Parts: sequence; C-alpha cells; structure tokens
Amino acid sequence: MASNQELRLQQAVDGYQSGQYSSIRAAAAANDVPHNTLQRRLQGGLSRSLAREQQQLLSNEQEHLLKSWIIDLERQGHAPTFATIRELVIVVSKASGGPEKIGHNWIPRFLQRHPEIRSKVGKKIQAQRIDCTTPEILEAWFRSFEAIRQQYGIQWKNTWNMDETGVALGVCSNGRVLGTSAITSCYKKTPENREWSTILETILAIGARLRALVIFKG
Repeated sequence: MASNQELRLQQAVDGYQSGQYSSIRAAAAANDVPHNTLQRRLQGGLSRSLAREQQQLLSNEQEHLLKSWIIDLERQGHAPTFATIRELVIVVSKASGGPEKIGHNWIPRFLQRHPEIRSKVGKKIQAQRIDCTTPEILEAWFRSFEAIRQQYGIQWKNTWNMDETGVALGVCSNGRVLGTSAITSCYKKTPENREWSTILETILAIGARLRALVIFKG
C-alpha cells in the first residue's frame, strides 16, 4: 500500500513539474494523494523510506541488493533460510561499520519494507528434478505429446494425467525460507536418498478424477 502511494506521489510530482497539472491541488486529486504530502515533497521533503534510511541497519541500496539476492537464490532452488539471512546481514552491517548483531524483529520489518518477498515453506526436491525443468525441455515435451495425440486421434476425454508426491518417513524436510511473494511455497534442492511413502493422483483432462492411491514400502 505504501509503495503504491509512493508511486502515485512521484507521478504527481512529475506531472506538476512538467506542466501537466495547473496546480498542486489538481495534481494531488488526479493521483489520489494527500495535498499536504505532495506540497512537502515539492518543497524538498524526503519520502518515508529515505527519511528513515539513517535509522535502518542496512541502507536502501543494500536492502535492494539483498532482496534481489533472495529472489535469485530461490530461482536456483536454494531459497535462503532465516538463519542464512541473519548471518549475511551481520556480515554486511559489520563491513559497513554498523553493529555486529541484529534485532529479533529485523527480518519481519525487512519483509514489511519489501512486499515483493515473503516467508514461506521450502519443500525439498531432488536437484535433478529442478535442473531438468527448463522452458526448453518442457516446450519440447508438450510438442511431442501433442504430436502423438494428433497422430493416434486421442480425445481429451480419454487423456489422463498422473502425478505423484512423496512423504519422507521420520524426517522433517520442510522449513521456513524467504522468497518471492508471487508464490506461497518453493522447492529446495536436496541430494539425499530417503525412504518415501508415495501418493498418486490421477485426473482426466476434462475434469474427472480418481481416488488418490497411497503406496507404502512393502
């Protein structure tokens, strides 16, 4: 919400300074921002994020780089944990001449300042499954699938899809990580071999489904 208002404020400033609006009040009304706030900004007032930057452990630029690093790691299948983030922030703060400790609430406040990322459950998945899931591989598979369907005249009502998921017995493999707020969970690569119980789910292309099948080790 705050970031949206900041964007509207900047649009109002640009519009007023370029002559798009005849008055400050008109610029404020057109962009749905408070008239007094826009007037202070035009008189050289700082945005809330810049005004509070001196009170922050990291600068705005450092926080922006940290946010980008978190999103990049998640895309690679290595979403960082809270402990990893805290360790990195301490290193950056120390190198910048700041304190060597961070408060318990620093990460929640960091997330509030950057709604593009969020806390989520990091589900572990084998590294090969992540590495082999690329746009090129997926596009080639779907082209091959469609060619076979057309060749044999398979109708959608006869097209079933089966997917499987597993639960590692006796192992708690999921944990809280940080990543983009566009999705609610993510996968983390893991090379370990474990004993799994398998769950099979089957659904028809037109919407019907079968009951889930659970397979335990014999």
